[in-house]
Amino acid sequence: GTVNLSKLEFFSPGANPSNKARGGWLQNLNSLASLDFSYAADGISLTTQVSPRALGKTFDEQVDNLVTILDGYFENGGQHVNLNVMDLKDVYDKIMSGEDVIVRISGYCVNTKYLTK
Repeated sequence: GTVNLSKLEFFSPGANPSNKARGGWLQNLNSLASLDFSYAADGISLTTQVSPRALGKTFDEQVDNLVTILDGYFENGGQHVNLNVMDLKDVYDKIMSGEDVIVRISGYCVNTKYLTK
């Protein structure tokens, strides 16, 4: 077949959610898993994050729900996931209280004690 290049849209780097993402985190996982990966010989990596509180009230609920979600993603054809499970408020509180926190953003790491507040 042919591809209409005038209507072609590319994924954001790493197939991460972009400003056009709709429906939330689960919708993004389901959409990505449904793609035909035969056109991506090196695979498609998804970098995403979720708050632990969005996964359940207790630690056990959070772990069980995350495992169920990721199992579903991979069983439906999903590939690589770089997943950050963190609460941004917790990270902020630790930084503001002076605790040493190492932050990794897109492969670059910095110890927060070297950042200005």
